[in-house]
Amino acid sequence: MAEGRKVEANEKKQPEKKYRLHDMEPWQRRRLFGSIAAVVLIFGIFLIATCCQLYQDKVAEDAYWNQYLQEVSPELQEKVEEFSGDATHVETAVYLEQVRAVDIKNSQFEVVLQVGYRWEGDPELDFATNETVHFYKGKTNGLTLLDEYHEGSTNYQLIRYDVVINKQFWTPRFPLESHQLRIYLEPSENVNSIVLVAAADESYTNPNLGITGYQLTRFDVAQAVIAYDDPLLNPAFDEYGDNSSVYKTEVMAQLEINREGIGLFIKCFIALYGTTAWILLCLYICTFRRVDPLGMIGAAFFGSVSNIMVGANLVPDALQMGLLEYGNLFGVGIIIAGTSVVISINAIRKEHGSEAFAQFYGRVMLALFVVLVVVGNLALPLSSML
Repeated sequence: MAEGRKVEANEKKQPEKKYRLHDMEPWQRRRLFGSIAAVVLIFGIFLIATCCQLYQDKVAEDAYWNQYLQEVSPELQEKVEEFSGDATHVETAVYLEQVRAVDIKNSQFEVVLQVGYRWEGDPELDFATNETVHFYKGKTNGLTLLDEYHEGSTNYQLIRYDVVINKQFWTPRFPLESHQLRIYLEPSENVNSIVLVAAADESYTNPNLGITGYQLTRFDVAQAVIAYDDPLLNPAFDEYGDNSSVYKTEVMAQLEINREGIGLFIKCFIALYGTTAWILLCLYICTFRRVDPLGMIGAAFFGSVSNIMVGANLVPDALQMGLLEYGNLFGVGIIIAGTSVVISINAIRKEHGSEAFAQFYGRVMLALFVVLVVVGNLALPLSSML
């Protein structure tokens, strides 16, 4: 009797035979390989397309930066030289003192900068007023004359400006994005009166410049010439647009800032990471504990919706599709695909009565999802940063 119980106990302790590929029936092969192919194909195409777009957007920053530093076209330069014979040429140097705010939600940024003006002749010219120069798409909050010099024909003024500039921010790589901020200083007079000349070699930034959430990567200054096609009923304008009244010079200061650290990225996606872990947990308990976790999946959808709202509150309503949306789509896709796998495991058990294949199928799909989650959640942010 005792020996019989001992043999029975030993048999119970023996491990179950592992389920292998060669043990599968045709319908089981179709179920397994069909599921793998669908997941790899759908998520593979999604990740390749989105990562390529994010990477190309990052690479395009250099071309976009250099585009605004190109010299004035020969045609416009010829017009300036033609009509500015009697104009006062003012060398203009820019010192970026502070970036007070970068407000993506409200499409504006605020900077404090010092601008030095040096010119020969016309001692009556005064840049310490808002009437002489203005900022394109900007509002001057404060203007302070810091220094002034007049001796002989040489004149100099140093002005500090506190100005808010309106800007439509480019957000495909938010919240790991970079921004190019441009400040256009334009005289109120045309080139027949004032020509601003950019002193790029004498322009620089505050070495202790601090920008909340960002770091400055580059800064430069260039000259631009604007041709106004519509002179707003100016009687001096002729129909061919050759009159000097339609041309103005600008000094453009541009800076590029990159998101500093990944703190905001984690804040935007931490809830989604939690829901993704929840789905993987559901797959695990369904596979190894033989528990139907469909009732638990509703919490994952609630978490994903909460995650979407965090990022949506930080950007304008009219934003471009990018990292924020792609990350949320990827997470929601994992939730939906994981739910489908749980349903499939339950169907294998109930409809086919094949517990061994249900566990094998669940293990394979769980391993695939773990790899997919790791690869996807690394590839998307890295494509925006490299």
